[in-house]
Amino acid sequence: MTTANDRRIARNSAFLYVRMLLTIGISLYTSRVVLEMLGVDNFGIYNVVGSIVTIFAFLNGTMAGATQRFLNYEMGRGNDSRLHNTFGASFLIHCGIALLVLIAGETIGLWLVNERLVIDPARMYAANYAFQLSLLACMCTIVQVPYMAAIIAHERMDALAVITLVSTILKLGVALSLALAGSWDTLILYAWLMLAVSAVTMLAYILFARNKFAECRISGRVPRDVIKGILGFSASDIFGNLCYSLRLQSIPYILNRFGGAALNAAVGLNLTVSGAITQFGTTILSAFRPQIIQQYAGENLAYMQRLMANCAKYSLLMVSLIAVPAIICMDFLLGIWLVEVPAYTATFCRLTIIAAAAELVIFTINCGIHATGRIARMSIITGIIYLLEIPSMWGLLWLTHRPWVVYAVHIVVMLILIATVSIILKRQMPQYAPWRFFVKGVITPAAIVAPAAVIAYIASMCLGASWLHLLTVTAVSSIVMGSLAWKLAIDSDTRHEILVRLKIKKHTPVQ
Repeated sequence: MTTANDRRIARNSAFLYVRMLLTIGISLYTSRVVLEMLGVDNFGIYNVVGSIVTIFAFLNGTMAGATQRFLNYEMGRGNDSRLHNTFGASFLIHCGIALLVLIAGETIGLWLVNERLVIDPARMYAANYAFQLSLLACMCTIVQVPYMAAIIAHERMDALAVITLVSTILKLGVALSLALAGSWDTLILYAWLMLAVSAVTMLAYILFARNKFAECRISGRVPRDVIKGILGFSASDIFGNLCYSLRLQSIPYILNRFGGAALNAAVGLNLTVSGAITQFGTTILSAFRPQIIQQYAGENLAYMQRLMANCAKYSLLMVSLIAVPAIICMDFLLGIWLVEVPAYTATFCRLTIIAAAAELVIFTINCGIHATGRIARMSIITGIIYLLEIPSMWGLLWLTHRPWVVYAVHIVVMLILIATVSIILKRQMPQYAPWRFFVKGVITPAAIVAPAAVIAYIASMCLGASWLHLLTVTAVSSIVMGSLAWKLAIDSDTRHEILVRLKIKKHTPVQ
């Protein structure tokens, strides 16, 4: 059973990895085209009004994690009736969240856009138009969450990869079509087309899930106790997710107040880069998460902890394959990616990549906490830390007038949170061995990445910003990391199985 699960995780990781490579490449090119077509100011406006919408969707983040957790838990227990009721309850709750987001957006959101953001008065009409359409697109994303969670819970990562890839290609089509805008306002046209992409993506998730999984075909009334169970679990996580969302979306707002829409363009591009890097790690987490929760439900705690350590280890190694060349060659990469590089973009990106690596460790440990079902302590403590991060960012920015300190503060907070959530999981699950997790999941990949980064940097010192510089750094860091990972990160049994499958070694029968 364990071997079958490991193979399923490996297969799902492969599907998601291929999807990730394609979507990241397309997304980065799409951002270049959008920035060129919209211009720095319009691009910054779209990102900052979008951040306002995202703040109101914090409930969606809470419920998305709860939905997947409950679906996986019931699958681990083999309770089909309860599984069907769980999905029905999740769908009803998400429809309610979409309505709440609409109400909040049309009241508080409009006030923030029109009274608090620094936007050229001549572009205020277009900003309001973009805000309204972004609000509708957000509602589509909220409604699709239960269906996407069902696909992940059933570990159909092939379908998830296809739908995500199609959505990414459609967004590229949107960006390219802006060249045909003619007399249309490009910002308004872009917002309309992005809403259309969101609606198509939502329909794709709904149609696939309803066709493949019986629990996604809602019929009859949903028992109140199931709704109360999910809401009770989510209520424990609301505070933490609200604080996380406020912290995340406060960065564009803080920097907007400091430097206007032009600085928000750098923030928007940084979010694209950091999101691409984070995808490398969360790809692995998406493959591991269903099994981590199901193994906890089945009380196989030793195997669950092994999965968590492997998840952190492989997430960090995959991120580092891209992160090391990206950090060293950031100026050159931005130069070939963008026609016009906004100020501070390179510094923002370097710092955010480092923070993203630490955040992957937090996500892995949080998955273990969510599996236990007792998340109130984590939500309150981490939420308070996220809230304290906001005035720390604002205060240091006010004192130094250096925008990059916002992201430096974030790195420090991520390190604090790693220690915090690890202590919380130990309290929730006494069988959890923090030292073993950190040795296998964090220290081992760090021992592999650090020398690879140093050697790659030394090898590149004599080269100027060029394709040769990028290729040299990528090749050297990948070779060194691959060699060290083969010996330090992969156990002997797995190495033997890989060699057998590659037909380098013959299968050794068990004596």
